Amino acid sequence: MEKVTIALLGLGTVGSGVVDILKTQREKLKKTTGKEFVIKKILVNNLHKKRRVDLTGISLTNQAQDILKDRKIDVVIEVMGTVDVAKAYLKEALVNHKDVITANKDLIAQAGPELELLAQKTGQKLYYEAAVAGGIPILRTLKTAYLADEITRIDGIVNGTSNFILTAMQADRLSYQAALNKAQELGFAESNPVNDVAGFDAAYKMVILTNQAFGTQLKATDVFTQGISQVDLEDILFAERMGLKLKLIGTTQKLGSQVAVAVMPAFLAADTRLAQVDNENNGLGIVSRNLGHMFFYGPGAGSLPTANSVVSDLVDIATNKNGLAKVQTPLAKMADNEIEQKYYLRLSSKNLADILAWLEKTVPFKVVSQTEKRLVVIGTWKQNEVKVLTQTLGTKSNYFLARFLTEEK
Repeated sequence: MEKVTIALLGLGTVGSGVVDILKTQREKLKKTTGKEFVIKKILVNNLHKKRRVDLTGISLTNQAQDILKDRKIDVVIEVMGTVDVAKAYLKEALVNHKDVITANKDLIAQAGPELELLAQKTGQKLYYEAAVAGGIPILRTLKTAYLADEITRIDGIVNGTSNFILTAMQADRLSYQAALNKAQELGFAESNPVNDVAGFDAAYKMVILTNQAFGTQLKATDVFTQGISQVDLEDILFAERMGLKLKLIGTTQKLGSQVAVAVMPAFLAADTRLAQVDNENNGLGIVSRNLGHMFFYGPGAGSLPTANSVVSDLVDIATNKNGLAKVQTPLAKMADNEIEQKYYLRLSSKNLADILAWLEKTVPFKVVSQTEKRLVVIGTWKQNEVKVLTQTLGTKSNYFLARFLTEEK
């Protein structure tokens, strides 16, 4: 039986899950693929740290070159995180004729096209299913189910941390800080959660989805991004009174020959499928010409769900399946002055009268509620107008901005 020799870069949560699956499912994988998957080496920082997984027969090293220069290693799996270091390792692995799998969303969002080009030049394969939505096989689905279809829109909850926080705020009537503390206590949020709550993590994932669905080569800086760190329980209660729920939603949509991408808090009709995705779970709604509305739901993170996506990539490589299909006619990013949306804006400021006067000169709006120090308005604005608003308000007041996506089904 042919052996597929593997090395891992990293042995954290996901790396341990990969080892676990390849050990426990060894016989099943042999029968279904006709291949024997063997982990030969793993790169770690601490050679003496106690590990929760069975490492029998596996050699640990703290020298990347022990893996990258080893001619007997067929596949390198990167689950270490970082961008620059991981990128350098994966480039060297591809040059040294090793196939590569990564779960690193930051890396793929920033350097995916460069790595894909190198993989093509070297004749190697590059897979990254686990970089988006954890255990949901969304990239593989885009590659197969939508190959003869035309996607027009994707809406997704792709960050489990922010979704857990918003769920806790609504279910338990918690403040943002209390909900964040709960997420951190349960391990759903990092000690420094900025990447998640500021929307950056979701933006990276939407870049990958957009590039795959529409053939673009966007970067995270191309995504209009607002996070949830300024959300207040008042905003949650406003949503309930309107029959809505508040979620952090990433949207990419085809508009003519262009594509518009954003990550923002959004008010959704409470009976829609995305609105019912709670806690740390992820959900994605895809609209296309042939299939209409499709919905995908599952765990967005975690050791075994994410590792399962990594192993699925490994099986594809071992059975000689092609990598992700490329869209032949890539779309361009739509200009901010062409994207119009209905927004909710809550302001808290000692200088509310001055801000209100400035707002009246800047964008049209309807006042929903107003006190001496707090104002809630709703208006339909272009994205470039919203950028001016957020840049200015960020220096003057506490504000929370969300959009309405009540048309989502």
